[in-house]
Amino acid sequence: MKVSIIGPGGIGGVVATLAARCGHEVILTNSRGTATLEDQVRTLGPNARAASLADAVQAADIVVLAMPLTALSRLPAKDFDGRIIIDMMNYYPMRESQIAVLDDGEMTSAEMVQRELPGARVIKALNNQDAPHLLLNAGTGSALPVAGDDAEAKESVAAFLRDLGYETIDAGMLRDSWRMEPGAPIYVWPYAPALPGGMDPLSDDAKVFYVTTAGIPVTRQAARALLDQAKRPARIGGFPEDLPPTWVAVVANWQEVERLSREMEARP
Repeated sequence: MKVSIIGPGGIGGVVATLAARCGHEVILTNSRGTATLEDQVRTLGPNARAASLADAVQAADIVVLAMPLTALSRLPAKDFDGRIIIDMMNYYPMRESQIAVLDDGEMTSAEMVQRELPGARVIKALNNQDAPHLLLNAGTGSALPVAGDDAEAKESVAAFLRDLGYETIDAGMLRDSWRMEPGAPIYVWPYAPALPGGMDPLSDDAKVFYVTTAGIPVTRQAARALLDQAKRPARIGGFPEDLPPTWVAVVANWQEVERLSREMEARP
């Protein structure tokens, strides 16, 4: 399968890593040009290459949107006609500013993506874990939700997720995808590891533990229960207080966490 990833930094880079590992052809593209992706392509190995946006979309069996939601309006919509799209973007008002149709619950963020790319086959998936645990939890038996209006495209995405090392659970239509959006019971928390008792969640050791430790597998049964217990919040979108405090600290200073990880690995 040819998988094109628009925005392969951070969590998009994890998808690229997992896809290349299991033998898919990975095509990377971003807004800064192919030269900025050379090191990442080298790291991913012979299954990866960089391309322009137009070439990446045209070549792909599946296109992964891993960019900020605000970049959606800059995509050439016609280029995506007929393409299977994995929408792994999330709405964070503090990052994107307010989006009225999302704030008032008129549509989910995935429905907004479908509106902006009307000819595409949009599937919501891969949006409800953070980057470290999307990598660490692969192959552990965890299940991820998949939502979409196109049954054939949904099954193609589910098969791709199984290749990456995940079970899947049908989360319904795009209009139902709020059940897997930020703040929902299945978002981030269930896939993150529990810190050892007494560990300060903002300590350096906690940050390193968090980004190097897999969570307890979320079974398909557990994922279904989490989806079913979701209630549409009055406040739409993601907010730091809804996330593990260690996650917030990691995001605020990711380079520092990487340095601490290297130091801990070097300890006798």
